[in-house]
Amino acid sequence: MADPLGNKHPNKWNWIVAFVFAAVLMVLVGYRQYCNEAQFVDNDCAENLASVGTLKANQIGEWRRERLADCKRFSQGPTLIKAARNYLANPEDPACREDFRNILDLNRKTGFYCNAMATTREGACLLAAEPLRETLGNSTLLAIQTAAVTHEPAFSAIYRSSDDRVVIDVAAPVVDPGGSLICIFMLRCDASTYLYPLIRFWPTDSTTSETLLVRREGDRVVYLNDLRH
Repeated sequence: MADPLGNKHPNKWNWIVAFVFAAVLMVLVGYRQYCNEAQFVDNDCAENLASVGTLKANQIGEWRRERLADCKRFSQGPTLIKAARNYLANPEDPACREDFRNILDLNRKTGFYCNAMATTREGACLLAAEPLRETLGNSTLLAIQTAAVTHEPAFSAIYRSSDDRVVIDVAAPVVDPGGSLICIFMLRCDASTYLYPLIRFWPTDSTTSETLLVRREGDRVVYLNDLRH
């Protein structure tokens, strides 16, 4: 039957409106679902990165604690204390010098540390297991002075040595039974040999993963480890 107003198909526009409404509704529902999925993926990635970041921080923290413990334990060793006192009392005696150097070399843990040395509280090198090719830098001097004042081991910053190795020093006081400072014992770690592989390790397969160690210097960011990307 024809519409009294002359519209031959009165339900046509109703169907068009219903179709448009349904299409818009489907688009909105799909977009909402997409947003939810994207948020889920973002949250999952953020949680994974946070977990890896916590793991890395714990690993680096454990590495630091082990180095501090080594330095403190070696500096308190009776054999090292005796050798240091004998050497300082007789610095020109070849036997005292060689005995002290051998003790320093022994505390390198069969090459785990690239050097071991004894210094004054001001940072002047008294003797080293391996000959030094450079004067000690400001960061190392600060660690030595901190150890001398606090009587606790202290780390230097990571830096590049004259032989192009990335190293970090840890210093601890050597004291006599009465508590007087004899000298400072210091271990030098090759960061590229032990610390950097620990930083590069990623617990899952990933072609884009990267962990960075950075330090702020004024208005600059200094990268302390080798960059993967």
